[in-house]
Amino acid sequence: IDVVYGMQMGGFLDHWITGEKGENHVLGRMLDTQGFMITIRDSILETAAGLTGFGVEEAQDKVNIIVHTLEHAIRSMLPSSTGLEEKKFEASYEILEEGKGARIFLFDNEVGGHGGFATLMSNADRFSRMIESVYRQTGCPIRDCNFGCEHCIFLRTCGQINRRINRRMLLDSGILQQQM
Repeated sequence: IDVVYGMQMGGFLDHWITGEKGENHVLGRMLDTQGFMITIRDSILETAAGLTGFGVEEAQDKVNIIVHTLEHAIRSMLPSSTGLEEKKFEASYEILEEGKGARIFLFDNEVGGHGGFATLMSNADRFSRMIESVYRQTGCPIRDCNFGCEHCIFLRTCGQINRRINRRMLLDSGILQQQM
């Protein structure tokens, strides 16, 4: 489900959520497509709490950054793993309540799917190679940036404008492991 809270058109920003009298005017769409979900165990909150040196105090904030960064790391490898362009894929994630982990949803951005994830999932070796590429790509090939640049996990379609991603925090969390 894709929900739109506002839109910028011609230099002005229009919000559809009024909040008056309990009314909530939200536009959205439901997309019947193909994809998969990654579940991150509830121990991620404890792991995040133990990470130091990142300037973010709250463990829940660190979980958000780790999950968002993992979503970027995977999405950045999808075009080279499937032969389809970046804008053909979309993703979303949710942090579960009360420290119960997180989920990342990755999907084809077309009704019914366009075969990107079907191609990826039809061959275990192809999928494993993609995950290995995701692990390797978390180290920037150009300048070892901590966040994300256009050479690594930067995405033009990021709803958060590529903020709150941190490659070093993702690697230090240990949730992304090198494939054997």
